[in-house]
Amino acid sequence: MTETITEPLPSVNSCRASSGGVKEAAVNISPSLPSDQSPISAPLAKKQTVFNPSPLSPKVVEAVKKNVKKCMFDGMKWIPIPEGYEWLSTEKPAAVVKPLQELQPAKENDGNTLLGNRFLCRGGGLLFVGSSGIGKSTAVVQMGICWAVGKECFGIRPPRPLKILYVQAENDEGDLSEMRDGVNNGLKLTQKELEPLKDNFICVFESYRAGKELVTETLEPLLEKHSPDLLILDPALSYIGGSANEQEIVGGFLRIQLNPLLQKHKCGVLIVLHTNKPNAERDGRKKLANDFAYAGTGSAEWANWARAVLVLSAKNDEGVRTLQIGKRFRLDWLDWEKKPVDKKYLKQSAPGEGLFYSELTANESLALSSKTPPLMKVLRAPCILPDPGGEISKELLVARITENKICGRDRATKEIIPRLVDEGYLKKKEVPRHGARPEIHYVRTEQIPGRMSLVKQTNAGIAPASQKLSQTTAGVSEEFFRRFADIEDKENSGRNFFH
Repeated sequence: MTETITEPLPSVNSCRASSGGVKEAAVNISPSLPSDQSPISAPLAKKQTVFNPSPLSPKVVEAVKKNVKKCMFDGMKWIPIPEGYEWLSTEKPAAVVKPLQELQPAKENDGNTLLGNRFLCRGGGLLFVGSSGIGKSTAVVQMGICWAVGKECFGIRPPRPLKILYVQAENDEGDLSEMRDGVNNGLKLTQKELEPLKDNFICVFESYRAGKELVTETLEPLLEKHSPDLLILDPALSYIGGSANEQEIVGGFLRIQLNPLLQKHKCGVLIVLHTNKPNAERDGRKKLANDFAYAGTGSAEWANWARAVLVLSAKNDEGVRTLQIGKRFRLDWLDWEKKPVDKKYLKQSAPGEGLFYSELTANESLALSSKTPPLMKVLRAPCILPDPGGEISKELLVARITENKICGRDRATKEIIPRLVDEGYLKKKEVPRHGARPEIHYVRTEQIPGRMSLVKQTNAGIAPASQKLSQTTAGVSEEFFRRFADIEDKENSGRNFFH
């Protein structure tokens, strides 16, 4: 809290400051009054009651004549503040002390939560990590647009439309316009839904300042002016102002310079961070979910500081991306079995269709998961098996399975295809050829995963439905199949994300 004291002065040069001065005071000098009657006002820190400024220098007197309305006292002299700039107080608030038993739980709709189930709250930081050229900025702009109009994006929902301040140094106006248009068209937003974007998504092109200079000269005035819910810094390496590998530099920027700003303006921050350059030995090791928190380049302090971490990585060369939670697993993401998961699969739009990400359906995600048995991938991946009643040669079927990297040729020929026939999904057919052995084809039956047919195709012929089916088929239980019974009826799986 501050108090403002205004005193009419008999003479500009008769004002004096008590010992020590008022370092944090922003002094307003009204140029509308004669110089010998100009009032001087200053916000005073709590409990401070004395305000007797020192003699004004000739420079300040000249500033008054030129309508410079604000000055500051640096302990030695008054200094004019240029129009549009503010003096950033260095006074730190006292630490908050409360008994443990008196702490109050968070309340729903208390205004403090920004994303998800307290995934990100005001005053907290979200680290968004991804390799160079993977499409981080497009994903960030898409998230920002969705959250600015109050929509969920990639399974992350804001409680209300958020005001976004996007400070970035890598993309020019043409780049951001292309991202905006691709996302708006991809989301099919109406004019009514687009209306909030005018006020809720502000872009800042800043490539000159970093470190403390960025905080004091760019972020502080912008946060004061726009009062955003979420600040986005893209990328971190443009704004750290030093080595991203040094804990002291990273911690100083995040904890000493940025955190007080977030607390003061009651906003959260999303920081975009690059990954380390690829390393075959390191990247080949199996990772636990929490290991992804440290996927970003530089010091571990990036992840240690962040309240939450998301990692965007390439799944394949066809534009499929994995969005992985690295820290703070409270987004309530579920898989096709309604079990909690820590990753989602996204698909970049095809060339010429605008910059946009779509989220893969349950079937498509299942086909990509390393935990899904190969037989189930063949059954669920689009464009591998023909439609019911359709026919496919053995060679083409093997080629589709191997091209989609489901398994190798030998396993497809000796295990997967025989199992498809045995379980009644395919029926073997011999096509005569002149002077050669018959060509093997397969006809797709009406059987679908999770639904039992009246008869079962076996290698020996047709068996009654009463004959007990094997409990496991290529590592897939009947219960596993049944869980897919109605997925196809509820989602559009016609998009071809596979070759």
